[in-house]
Parts: sequence; C-alpha cells; structure tokens
Amino acid sequence: MSSIYKKGRDGYYYYQRYVYNPKTGKKDKRVFHSLGTKDFDIACLKKDKYDQDYLRPSGYTKKGKVTYSRLFYILIPITLLFFYEHLKTQKSNQSSIMEEKPIYNAKPKILSSNNSKIKVVIDKPEVSSNQDNSKDSNKIIIATNEVNKSIIQKKSIPKYKIERIIELSETFKQAKIFVTVNSKADNSSLKLLCDEIKKKNSQFSNIIICLYDNSKMGKKLANGDKYNVNNQEKQEAWIGMYTYNPVEGAYFDDNPGGYLGAY
Repeated sequence: MSSIYKKGRDGYYYYQRYVYNPKTGKKDKRVFHSLGTKDFDIACLKKDKYDQDYLRPSGYTKKGKVTYSRLFYILIPITLLFFYEHLKTQKSNQSSIMEEKPIYNAKPKILSSNNSKIKVVIDKPEVSSNQDNSKDSNKIIIATNEVNKSIIQKKSIPKYKIERIIELSETFKQAKIFVTVNSKADNSSLKLLCDEIKKKNSQFSNIIICLYDNSKMGKKLANGDKYNVNNQEKQEAWIGMYTYNPVEGAYFDDNPGGYLGAY
C-alpha cells in the first residue's frame, strides 16, 4: 500500500509506503522517498515506478544486479577456457588415430633357419564405424611349419656308469662317487644325472660326484689311475663335479679343472 502527499512548506511531493518489518513480521515499516517535483502528474508516474520496484522479489535489487553481472563476466572466460581445452584434447586424439595407419595387403615374411621355419602372415583388419584404425586392430597370425625338436625335447638323463665309490667318513656320512658319462651330454643333463645319483645314494648326507667322459682316459681317471697322465688330459676328461651338503645345498661345476690339485 502506497501513496503520495505534498508538503505544505516546500510544495514538493513525497512517496510513502508500508513495507515488511522483519522485527515484527508485519507490514508496519514506513518508508519515504522524495519525488523531487511539484507537478502532480509527474509525481504519479514516479509513484508507479517506486511501486514496481517494491513489488519485485526482495532479493532483486540494484546491488543484486551488480553481483549477477560480475558473476556472469567471471563465468564467461572460465567457460571459454574449458571449451578450448576440450577442443584441443579432441584434436590431439584425432591426430594420434590418423598417425596409426593400418597395414593392408602386407606380404608375408618367412624367417628361416637350419632347423625351423616361421611364417608370419598379416591380414587386413576389418574396419567398422565403431572400430579405430589402430595397431591393436591388426590381426597377426603366426604359423609354425617346422619346430626345432631340440627345443621341445625333454631333458633326459644320459647313460652313465658308476666306476667306484669311496666312503670318506662313516660318522659324517661322506662319500665320493666317480662316474663316466656320455661325452655328448650337456650341462643340464649332467646336473639331472647328479641329482639322480644323489637320490639313489641317500645314505650319504655329504656327497661329491666327479664326472668323466667315457673315453679311455676318462675311465682311467675315474678308477684312480693317474699314472702317466698330464694336466691337459685330466682337464679334458673331467667334465663336471657335483657337491651336496644339507647346509649349503647342491652345487654343480661344469669346468672343474681348477680343482685338479684337490681331487
């Protein structure tokens, strides 16, 4: 509810209105505004303007307008920056996809060796709208025509013969075993052989196994005959030594020439 009135002392019109009073919870707070005119018609126009201002929501003030405008100008650069980063990332992803070109009609390469041949066939990938042209989509089929049998062949224990066994200490269950072996056996097979001999002679907790090739010189050394044998012949015939004890475990030496003086 509002009204205008004219003061007698100066002849100017004034605006008055009752507004909401937060202290009482009622519209009993009286406000005044000078309309700055002595003309009644102009005063009525200004009254209508004040009425419109007071009928607006309480949170909508001139001060509020300034706050919203500031917020608007702050959000604009943030939004533009976010949009720019999004476009930059999208462009980078597209360029990385274009760099990874698929391989079409690639000729197969055949890698060959003496014992095996491996054929590598690269097929053309299937390209769909939901699939990227990337390296991961290339289908690679590796077909093996011939496989080297020596690679997949299971290691086996070579033929051997125990020439003699010397019991070094009955108290400590120590023994030394002399064995002749097929000279073509590799180190892995020789170690398997030593493990097998140790298991078969489990009565000894400390064991030394000397391996010699099955040549005439090897048999001679395995039986303890060192007469008229030089160090070079000993080293060639002595192909391995294996030791085991419960504390240190197993040890295999495929070049025991340095131990010739001890054994």
